[in-house]
Amino acid sequence: MPYKDIEKRRETTRKYREANREKIKLANAAYRERNKEAILERGRSHYHANKEYHKRYREENREKRLAYFKEWYANNREYSMAKNLEWAKNNRERSKEIKQKYAATHSEKEKQRHLDYRNDLHRSYVARVISRHSSLAFSDIPPALIEAKAAHLKLLRAIRGASK
Repeated sequence: MPYKDIEKRRETTRKYREANREKIKLANAAYRERNKEAILERGRSHYHANKEYHKRYREENREKRLAYFKEWYANNREYSMAKNLEWAKNNRERSKEIKQKYAATHSEKEKQRHLDYRNDLHRSYVARVISRHSSLAFSDIPPALIEAKAAHLKLLRAIRGASK
């Protein structure tokens, strides 16, 4: 006989779930173990049934999604960089393949970026100059030394420019 008072039914269900949390957890695990294939097939069919809908949604809301991801990245930059670095360390071969593929398809862009780094005396360019002529590793170079070397390179460029 169905409950006439829906609130009473919800309360009874809540109490049962709290009292039998472990029992329910074991029953759910046993169900998932017995029905692995059916669960996977249900997921696949749901994915295929909604694939076009989600594709259309992404296309229609492209700007909105890009704005959201930019905002999220700005708020979680350190977390995102740490996760990417962790993934790259754990997947060295795949990471190397991705970098090589990117370099092959964006070679002009990469050359221009390196030229811009050199002209602007970017931190990574100056650190590379320092590490090339010393036994210091890239990560061991202190920021103060990078700033001093950048000032030194600016001075050398000014002298060369004045002599021409």
